[in-house]
Amino acid sequence: MFNLVKTAILMAAITALFMAVGAMIGGQTGMLIALLVAVGMNFFSYWFSADMVLKMYNAREVDASSAPQFYGMVAELAQRANLPMPRVYLIDEAAPNAFAPAATPSMPPSRRRPASCACCPSASCAASWRTSWPMWPTVTS
Repeated sequence: MFNLVKTAILMAAITALFMAVGAMIGGQTGMLIALLVAVGMNFFSYWFSADMVLKMYNAREVDASSAPQFYGMVAELAQRANLPMPRVYLIDEAAPNAFAPAATPSMPPSRRRPASCACCPSASCAASWRTSWPMWPTVTS
């Protein structure tokens, strides 16, 4: 709940900043246009940021047959946490990745956003997930 409040405050602050700049540039009309732009950007970034990052890194969704080690680890962690199985992605890049947007179990599966973990040794990755639930893990490497 606290993270939701922090997110709302951050989005409101960015919206207020946009509106202040819009008011300085274009008066009342500029402020209204800036409000519309800010609301559109906040909506887009909240719902589509995960998809954008996955496309940016050319992530590919995997299943139990194509990445059994990672998929099995995610399945085990989801089962231990009593959470539904998330989508699992691989990113072919040498640099570790810590992409981890959260979602709630009440969201429909089509709107749940994936999260990811920098999977170096699998034990350390699993340990980091245990401390970061209720994120929806997606494996990257």
